[in-house]
Parts: sequence; C-alpha cells; structure tokens
Amino acid sequence: MSFSHKVFLVGMPGVGKTYWGKKIADEYRMQFYDLDRWIETQEQNTIEEIFEMRGERGFRQIEHQRLIELIRHTSHNAVIACGGGTPCFHSNMRTMKLAGLVIYLESTIEQLVANIANDATRRPLLHATTNITDTLRTLMMARRPFYEEAHVILRNNDISVATFGQISGNV
Repeated sequence: MSFSHKVFLVGMPGVGKTYWGKKIADEYRMQFYDLDRWIETQEQNTIEEIFEMRGERGFRQIEHQRLIELIRHTSHNAVIACGGGTPCFHSNMRTMKLAGLVIYLESTIEQLVANIANDATRRPLLHATTNITDTLRTLMMARRPFYEEAHVILRNNDISVATFGQISGNV
C-alpha cells in the first residue's frame, strides 16, 4: 500500500509533523520534505534569521513562494511537513488541498507544551514568550479554523503509522 499523492501534514508547533512525516515516508517509501528546512536551504538563512530580517509578514511571503516551489518540485509520492502557520496565510491551505491530501495533526495544549519542552528547535513565534501555554492557546484559537479545513483530522492519541495506511486505503 502506498499514497499516490502528496501528503501535507499541518498542525501546531510541537505536534510532531516532522516526526510523523519521516515515519510515514520511511514506511511507505515516499520522499520526505520539511517545508521549514526547504526554506532554509533555498534562502540560505535559518527561519529565525528570516524572521529577524523580514519580520513575520516577510517570512510568510517567502513561505508561500517556497511552498508553491516545493509542490512543483516534488513527485506525487511525497510527504511534506509544513510549518505551524503555513495553512493560515496566502491561501496556502487551498493550494495544498488542490495539490494533495492535507492531514491535520491535532493535539492538546498540554501535550504541545511537553513536546516543545523536550525539543531543541527554535520557534520564532514562541522564542520571546514568557508563558508558552498562553501563547500556544492564543495561536491555536487563531489557527484552528484553518487546520480544520484539512481533508483528515487525526488526534494525537489516534496517530500511528498504521493510521496513515488506513487513510491511504480510503482516499
């Protein structure tokens, strides 16, 4: 069994989009791309540096351009882990839905906080906050309507490699 289309993983920072993306790609012999790493490679700057130089608005413009470029670059047999804000700007969710299958990985705030606490990744929107829980709660309230436009919603307790296989068989 394999996916015959691009699979986009979306969700909050710390939900495990990159982790699950790699696992799915390995299991189903697909290419794996992390949109943030793609942006860093193409821009020759880290996400944090891009935020510092261009601000969030400038970053979102770059992100949109690089998303379209990555969609054109990849085969139909690819998993793309998106940044947490990717679906919320420049009609990116619509672009992804037209290009493939969008899966929203949903989690609780408590689980996100725990995952982020154990992750060394620098996250520009969370970097300066003194209360990560409140910041994540605010982000989730703003982003949830976009995430819920995904083709499939998987709650963190329901996520497994087998779950993705079941989705593949039903799509």
